[in-house]
Amino acid sequence: MAKVGVWNIRDIITSSDISEYRLKWFEKIILDDKKYSLKYKVAQLMNKYFGRKRNSTSLFEKIDLIVINKLFEKKLIHEGMNGREEHILNHEFFDTHFLDGNNSCTPRNILVFLKELISETNEYFQNSPNDFVTPVFNGSDWVYNLFSKHIVYRAYLQSKEQYMQHVSKVDDRWTSQIKEFLDKQGRKKTFDHKWIKNNITFRENINEESKTLLIYLQVIGFLRVKQYSPDIKKRTFEMPVLYKLAKGSERY
Repeated sequence: MAKVGVWNIRDIITSSDISEYRLKWFEKIILDDKKYSLKYKVAQLMNKYFGRKRNSTSLFEKIDLIVINKLFEKKLIHEGMNGREEHILNHEFFDTHFLDGNNSCTPRNILVFLKELISETNEYFQNSPNDFVTPVFNGSDWVYNLFSKHIVYRAYLQSKEQYMQHVSKVDDRWTSQIKEFLDKQGRKKTFDHKWIKNNITFRENINEESKTLLIYLQVIGFLRVKQYSPDIKKRTFEMPVLYKLAKGSERY
């Protein structure tokens, strides 16, 4: 954004209350000083050796949080444990809702979401010509709130459908079984070998095929172990938020 003259780091910092991010003195210099100054070079050196400690937030992670708070509402919508829509802090939403069963987040998933987010936002403003995006003073910060919580949630639900379609096509061998799984999962929260065996159609050797499918679903992060047992037939699995059926989705 800085390259095209829309935004730069100094604008972001000067329009933000950065006290909650606890920037160190050398981090402030890096954000505000000329890149070729002696002061900047000393600050870079300090940041290299003292800027990142275990369990601490790096400078660029702090900048990410500041930018997120500029563009998104402080609290977004998600489906809580009780199945109702609840509010969640924006950074917690992004930290938790894009992880698969292996606690991994792929760039593809983020790009799919951003594409849906831009599409939903574009449609909203085309249909709402009297709405404008202007800086608003919220608390102690100037924010834009370009992406409202309702737009974000709709974009996320649309993305989830694509995630599930994609995971069903990773290996053609299991495409029909995964699609059948998605059709029959309903609001069920946990799954085991018995459920797979009784609800999914296999062509041959049901016992072995159902075990192999469970292993495959765990490996690709579609399922994760909730209750472990050395015997896979006795393990209990659950779906990560990324693949769970949610209210408002096409399959609900």
